Amino acid sequence: MRDDAIAVVIVTHESAKAVGATLEALSPQLRDADELVVLDNFSGDGTVAAVRGAAPTALVLEQERNLGFAAGCNVGVTATSAPLVLLLNPDAQPA
Repeated sequence: MRDDAIAVVIVTHESAKAVGATLEALSPQLRDADELVVLDNFSGDGTVAAVRGAAPTALVLEQERNLGFAAGCNVGVTATSAPLVLLLNPDAQPA
């Protein structure tokens, strides 16, 4: 693992309409050593399919209930091994 590797953790819930564009903008910025973790809080709107379509190499953690944002962040961060973590909203867009 590189010392400057970054793990991007995105917590989603009913985010199918927004997360695809976010992941498409983010993916070219990630380096080989970087990690992408998406924790889905029990969405029923196709969010997981949208994530897998836009970022097939992402680690997707599907929850059986909505943990809430903070607990979702904690679970997502725990799944990473990079020394740096970025918590990113699923509707983030480049300027």
